[in-house]
Amino acid sequence: MRACEQKQGADSLEDWSCTLLTTIIGALLPIVVILLVGFFSGWHKDFTGDQATILNRMVMLYALPLLLFGSTVSISRSRLLENVPLALAVAVAAGMVGSFFIVLRLRRPLDAESPACSQVD
Repeated sequence: MRACEQKQGADSLEDWSCTLLTTIIGALLPIVVILLVGFFSGWHKDFTGDQATILNRMVMLYALPLLLFGSTVSISRSRLLENVPLALAVAVAAGMVGSFFIVLRLRRPLDAESPACSQVD
């Protein structure tokens, strides 16, 4: 991250990629650390299988979503807008929503053929 701060004469593309890189690393580093701690605790056999199942469920249902939400909320809107053009952000969001509806549309005939498999207990 120091290399990004030391570039004073860099052009705008390098500044943009450097700022974006520090934003991404700042948001993802806590998640990677949590995953590595879990991996090494499992490798070291600190927990039984039942305890590991409970911890995995708690992390995936509560800790990870809250950590992602906290990382997302902590980034200022002006910083996001200066790093990513609005048209690109709208295109990515539209692509994600569009792909969801495409998969939903393609899956619907499969659900009609086997309604027992699509029921949630």
